[in-house]
Amino acid sequence: MTPTAKVIYFLFLSATAAGLLLAVAYVGYAPQEPIDESDKLLVGGIFIAGCILCISMTISPNWPREYVRHRTRQMTEGERKTSVRGYVAHHPDCDSFRDHRIPWRDFEFCSGCLGLMIGSAASIALMVVYLFMTPGSFRDASHIAIAVGFCALSIVFLVSLLRRRGALLNVFANVLMVPGLFLLTVGMFEITGNLYAGLLPVLLSFLWVDARIQISQWHHSMTCCVCPSECKMY
Repeated sequence: MTPTAKVIYFLFLSATAAGLLLAVAYVGYAPQEPIDESDKLLVGGIFIAGCILCISMTISPNWPREYVRHRTRQMTEGERKTSVRGYVAHHPDCDSFRDHRIPWRDFEFCSGCLGLMIGSAASIALMVVYLFMTPGSFRDASHIAIAVGFCALSIVFLVSLLRRRGALLNVFANVLMVPGLFLLTVGMFEITGNLYAGLLPVLLSFLWVDARIQISQWHHSMTCCVCPSECKMY
């Protein structure tokens, strides 16, 4: 499957998942059920664990693969001869990928990963605040939370699809992603009062984040394709 076809496929899956979420919220679990405090703690705990996983993968994107394989990924001798570039902030250290990185003093950060890290940290704080709220106190705002959550995800995908975008805009868009998922999770749980409905956005968040990664890989492939250098890291 070509990178373009893969992006279209993941966007279709993401839109389908959004439709499923709305169907569950407004059809599958009507009328509302009373909120159980233990269910609320479980939803919040799993969401926070997902945010911690997201932060760890922004620091080291390949660690799950390395853990499963029980070995560090290493290049073959053939790759050592043909690969002429190193990596800086998860990107090749060439000028073509300069807009994908944020320099700060002696360090450089991947703009997308930096945004996800900030958004995940903020979402952990928001979830902790929510867990201390009285069960059901957020229910009146649940419809607004779901709407704002989907708006945030839409902005993330629209900005990500732009061929030319600055690093700061990319950071801003990715900052919105995890708080948007937080609003969807809380909104779904509050509007249904059901544990499984509350966990559904957490499960679907892995699809939406993966779709965002596929768009990023698509941009990387196009950047390498038009670059006159022969290294072709993507």
